[in-house]
Amino acid sequence: LAQDGSDRKVVPGISTTQNTEFAPTISADGKVMIFESDANKKNEWGLFESRLDDNGNWTQPVPLKAINDKCNFLAGPSLSYDGNILYFTAFIEDVTESEDIYYSERLDGTNW
Repeated sequence: LAQDGSDRKVVPGISTTQNTEFAPTISADGKVMIFESDANKKNEWGLFESRLDDNGNWTQPVPLKAINDKCNFLAGPSLSYDGNILYFTAFIEDVTESEDIYYSERLDGTNW
């Protein structure tokens, strides 16, 4: 059913009025969210990760620097079922000629 506006709720801890957050992907267990945001203040988009804590609150989003620092354009993050592979669209200057689909494997915790 469509929301009439009064039922809409932003995700506390993630959604802000200062930045734009969109394209979330959530792990199968519902405890990890990765999304796009312009929160890095450079007028560029990046991928950020937040985790659901034991109290049901999303943690402060952390930029995925290992991915963000290598890409000039990022879009459409999508987590694998187990949450250990992240697929995304990217353009990498001097490496690609157009946007392509890439993936990154989780090393541990929030390290990709």
